[in-house]
Amino acid sequence: MGIKDLIEKIDSLGIMSDASVRDWCQSLPIVEQPTDEKSLILALINAGLISKYQGKRLRNNVGDSLIVGNYLIKDIIGRGGMGDVYLAEHRHMKHQVAIKMLSRRLTKKEGTIKRFLREVEAAAKLSHDNIVRALDADQHEDGYYLVMEYVDGRDMAAILKNDGLFKVDDTINYISQAATGLHYAHSQGIIHRDIKPHNMLVDNFGIVKVLDMGLASLQNIDGPKNKGSEDSLTQNNQILGTADYMSPEQAEDVHNVDPRADIYSLGCSMYRILVGKPPYEGESTLQKILAHREHPIPSLRVYRPEVPEILDQVLQRMLAKLPADRYQTMEEVINSLETCKFATATMPEQSISAITTSQIRAEFMTQADGQSATVDADEHLEPIPVLVEQQVAQPVPMAPVIENVTPVLSEGRIKKPGFLRRNWYFILLPILAVLVLTIIGSGWLGHNGGYVIIDWPAELRGNKNGWAVKVDSNEVAVGSANPIKLPVDIGKRRIYLVRRGYQPQSHAVNVETGKSYTFAAEPFEEAIGVLDPAQLIESENGSDE
Repeated sequence: MGIKDLIEKIDSLGIMSDASVRDWCQSLPIVEQPTDEKSLILALINAGLISKYQGKRLRNNVGDSLIVGNYLIKDIIGRGGMGDVYLAEHRHMKHQVAIKMLSRRLTKKEGTIKRFLREVEAAAKLSHDNIVRALDADQHEDGYYLVMEYVDGRDMAAILKNDGLFKVDDTINYISQAATGLHYAHSQGIIHRDIKPHNMLVDNFGIVKVLDMGLASLQNIDGPKNKGSEDSLTQNNQILGTADYMSPEQAEDVHNVDPRADIYSLGCSMYRILVGKPPYEGESTLQKILAHREHPIPSLRVYRPEVPEILDQVLQRMLAKLPADRYQTMEEVINSLETCKFATATMPEQSISAITTSQIRAEFMTQADGQSATVDADEHLEPIPVLVEQQVAQPVPMAPVIENVTPVLSEGRIKKPGFLRRNWYFILLPILAVLVLTIIGSGWLGHNGGYVIIDWPAELRGNKNGWAVKVDSNEVAVGSANPIKLPVDIGKRRIYLVRRGYQPQSHAVNVETGKSYTFAAEPFEEAIGVLDPAQLIESENGSDE
């Protein structure tokens, strides 16, 4: 193919017009002007007018392969088990999309084309900010392709590889966004089955989008060839998803899974981006599958001591071996992660780190008695609960308290300062006015809503002890009465409760006039198989199978 034919091909493909290519060539210095098709392709690549992928296709005289339906392939941007992914542009509308050319393996058997189109139709109905949307699907030559929304960003696996371990705050934010998208998909009857860092994209604005929604089940088209061999397990791995992130029940039967399988995989993904490796490792697929089923659940804090205990507890529940022991819906996961956000934002730094139970108990005793207290480090203590109430309609302002105004004399008599004796009414009147405004503004007089009652021991309260109460994202101050009774406006409210060692709570309440809604602290059960650092060292040394 000569240089003239190459320019005509570039024009016919819609990459550049014939006139544009010629004008650009003439604008170059004479010594740099291309003299053959090879030099022209190289010059266009160096100028950024075509991609290396396009140049290779043109050089090999297969430029027509750059046209897929109404789309012009601009570059290859990914490879995976289901096929290659390309950046493309609509030839007429000029908007960018991502095109996945499905592997011939996925569409070569009878009946699989109908199945593919059915899955695509279901995925195309999903419209959510945290899901990569399927836009179109069609046949190209003897293969099929899927057109998707193009996300300008990187997947979490690439971020981990290039930038290192994720920050705790970013992890909570990103996993919460992914859970939000998955919760929506589950509500539409679609389970992903292959959640992993590679399938969660983060765009340049920090928005997470789940990839391949509804298509993971297509990976089982070929099926296992020999049920008793290691090869069949590898084949099954393609059926099931990815062994590093696969739930125990999904390893047994990919079809008989529910949203809780995605919860497990999302937990494995969270562990991976925080620690840098999967929660369970093995030299073969079989070893990994058995590890998910039999090995203790690892703790994030073994490798990342700065991870809040509450986040580690959330992970423990996401990775429970039995689906019944996990969160039952993605909404529960989202609520717990939102509680973690609130806890890390409001708790003192010491409360967030690896503080000991003895230290916390000593702090409580100090504040309760007004004197320093010590606790024997060997003393067996029950977990100290952490309470955070979630959302209350309106925060209840507390009346101002003036402390240390009157000195106490040695003989026990109290002497008022001269200023107070002479000007007591100037101080009292503003205080009374504030009290009246506070009472009226807080709705204590003629409250028209309902009440939230929190059954929580008075000695375990106070923000210094690492707990708080929220209603509709507003932190609420509480008094010393037990139980706590908070007036809440009528309507749909969200209540958050969190305390160290206790189950984080998120309650959606439809408040009605005059009704009360009571919540009590729920201690975490003993963590299921939490991996002890000593066990980890022993296992890494090969002394434990």
